[in-house]
Amino acid sequence: MKAFVVFLSVAAVVRPSSFHGSGPDAVVEMVPGSDQVGGRLELFRNNAGVIIQGSVTGLTPGYHGFHVHAKGRLGDFCKDAGGHFNPFGKNHGAPEDVERHAGDLGNVEADSYGVAYINIADYHISLDPSSQTFIGGLAIVIHAGVDDLGRGGNPESLKTGNAGKRSGCGIIQVVGGSSSAYLPPQPIQRPFQPVHRPPQPVHRIPQPVHTPPQPAFHYQPHQPNYGRFELEFPPRFSPPRSFNPYYH
Repeated sequence: MKAFVVFLSVAAVVRPSSFHGSGPDAVVEMVPGSDQVGGRLELFRNNAGVIIQGSVTGLTPGYHGFHVHAKGRLGDFCKDAGGHFNPFGKNHGAPEDVERHAGDLGNVEADSYGVAYINIADYHISLDPSSQTFIGGLAIVIHAGVDDLGRGGNPESLKTGNAGKRSGCGIIQVVGGSSSAYLPPQPIQRPFQPVHRPPQPVHRIPQPVHTPPQPAFHYQPHQPNYGRFELEFPPRFSPPRSFNPYYH
């Protein structure tokens, strides 16, 4: 039986929630019932259910049934809290069962100092006031014994899980505006703001100019110019063949 209870208790505990940062949506201050129990629980809601975190002191070491009960009264050693919160008229069961009370949260374990550290996510209860499973104003009860999760084989198992006396209890007090109707997150509407950007100068990289090479003109004074005028200096002439330098 102990190994069976350990398995279900681990299934009910989840890693700490990191999505809440503005404080709890509900709190529970635990008061004594049949035992000198104390502690504080904080409840956080999301779109799928409720996260319960906190600690309870003054317990005996071991496992203890942990439930939401149908009434928000704590008198007569927590007996005035009534039975388990069960809006759909189902039998008692484990947190992961389809057939279960909405308030069935399984077992929590107290250490050798009698302290139970609680970190539970449950999707059958709600902090949405419009939901049939809204638990604001109801009571959370921690029991002296182990909840058999409806497997006890007797009629009482299908009602209470044979969890025994009520060691302590507390009222689920809604805080932080959770008593209003739940609205899903709405997208932020921002007015359109035109963006004014100054004109940016256009930087153009200079492109090299490719000039095809021109043929060089070579002056050749002693070659016929074929119609081009050409002045030679000094002037060149041919003396007549009959030139006689001694002739005057």
